[in-house]
Amino acid sequence: MTLEQRVQRLEDRVALEELVSAYCRGADGRDRALFESVWHEDAVWDVGNHVFRGHKAIVSAVERQWEAFQSMHHWTTNSSYDIDGDCAAAEHDVAALTTLTDGSYVLSAGHYSDEFERRGGIWRLTKRAATVMATVDLPGKQ
Repeated sequence: MTLEQRVQRLEDRVALEELVSAYCRGADGRDRALFESVWHEDAVWDVGNHVFRGHKAIVSAVERQWEAFQSMHHWTTNSSYDIDGDCAAAEHDVAALTTLTDGSYVLSAGHYSDEFERRGGIWRLTKRAATVMATVDLPGKQ
């Protein structure tokens, strides 16, 4: 692998890591524009019990989460990336702390499987499949 190829691979990985971070910041910060920016127009968000296709459906889904939950905090870790030209895949572990409308907390552990494409020089998600492995109810504000 040439130095130029190695540098490109590093730049691609950083771009993908930034997308994964922007997903969490957009969702947790209720930043519609940032959340929408991580997805290609024809992307798929598979949350296990529902599959959302395209920007409109994906953004509507996160907006419904914002209405249902007081807050969300996501931590994505143990990421591995497989980059092949303009396509990439990634696997991540995720923890999410959610505050419900009654003030109680739910802590979930799960897994993200991602697919990315670089189109017009821009990396974005084409698919994210989320799997919840475990959920624990925590005491909340009373």
